[in-house]
Amino acid sequence: MVSPRPAGQLVGGAEPVDVADLGDEDRSGHWALPSFVDLARKITKHRAAIDAALEHNMSNALVESTNTKIRLITRIAFGFKSPEALIALAMLALGGYRPSLPGRTAHG
Repeated sequence: MVSPRPAGQLVGGAEPVDVADLGDEDRSGHWALPSFVDLARKITKHRAAIDAALEHNMSNALVESTNTKIRLITRIAFGFKSPEALIALAMLALGGYRPSLPGRTAHG
């Protein structure tokens, strides 16, 4: 579990930078790369959501993985005559239901 950080403290003790201060040159006089300036702006814009995801150890990876598997099952099921067959295949593949097959013994 990730331990909570005080507000405004970055990982590794780095100091926060105000994106408004970044122009064509950074504070040290070096030219800033536009892609990094853009990244800094995006991180600043979404900072609360990023902190919440890190603090609560949450992600939408499981949902995205399930959506991808359902899309694959849908492509496999194009020849089926009814949507019920697609739903049954998705439930078998993703629903955790494992019916016993005739002539087979359960491993335990």
